[in-house]
Amino acid sequence: MRWWQIKKRDAELERELRSDLELEEEEQRERGLPSKEARFAARRALGNATLIKEQTHEAWGCASFEHLWQDIRFGTRSLLKSRQFTIAAVLTLALGIGTSTAMFSVIRSVLLKPWPFPDPGRLVFVLQRQADGNGNLFSTQDFLDWKEQRGILARMGAHVSWQFNLSGPGAQPERISGGEVSSDLLPVV
Repeated sequence: MRWWQIKKRDAELERELRSDLELEEEEQRERGLPSKEARFAARRALGNATLIKEQTHEAWGCASFEHLWQDIRFGTRSLLKSRQFTIAAVLTLALGIGTSTAMFSVIRSVLLKPWPFPDPGRLVFVLQRQADGNGNLFSTQDFLDWKEQRGILARMGAHVSWQFNLSGPGAQPERISGGEVSSDLLPVV
């Protein structure tokens, strides 16, 4: 149903309900009820006219749009009545939306930018294994030797993880993780 036909359909529904009420009232009079009692009996038999209209609107599929439009009108009237609340709400929303946009823009530009490598699928992780299968760190001299042999790997970097005790004057020491990286592990582009 088109939105411009709603008033026409409402008028038709109103006429239909009035006609049904008149027919029921006439039937009640034919059964011998006085005019006033026949009118009340007809209304009881027909049911709640407002409920019938609402259910018909829902069946037409336009009730949700009417409710939305009523909510928008009510919200607008409420906001116009209390201007200080409106100003505070608009400023809060603007600040929140602006902050979120800025934060996600920074996150996207920092975290989601592509790797500074032409082919990230070719990255490898090198680890020496002992005879028992445990991973072992290799020496600095091994790293420098591999780095000089350019035919094996195009670029190479190293990192070492450590555990540190961190404490201050009069504070309990706390164990933290840290590490060292070579200057060419992840070159800044």
